[in-house]
Amino acid sequence: MSTIIISAMFSWKDGADSSSVGAAHKALADFAGGIPGVRVCRYGLNEEERTSTVYAVYDSPAALQDTFDALVTRGGDIVAEESALTELVPGQTYVQGSKQALDAIGKVIDGWGLRRFHTDTQGNSHLAL
Repeated sequence: MSTIIISAMFSWKDGADSSSVGAAHKALADFAGGIPGVRVCRYGLNEEERTSTVYAVYDSPAALQDTFDALVTRGGDIVAEESALTELVPGQTYVQGSKQALDAIGKVIDGWGLRRFHTDTQGNSHLAL
């Protein structure tokens, strides 16, 4: 298994509130949860700073690719709602996994502007929850 972990921070756009942002993130988490190989997708809100985070754990590079493909083909409304309310904080979107796993999904990583962190030297220690 080549586990992939993604963590992203979002800033809220003018007019967005915690209810609407929370609903958009929940829709994304529920959508991702229905895709085989998505182990977990969760979000958190910081109302004072008007920021939020989303993280997801995938069983493999293929599961991550399947998730992004599904968002493009049948999750456009979810992506549109997220984009209407939030924007990624530059430099605060990370992907972790083995170098081999990350290289396998390089186009997805580069397309979303994710910062890579290789976990090769840790073995599976990053899975301890």
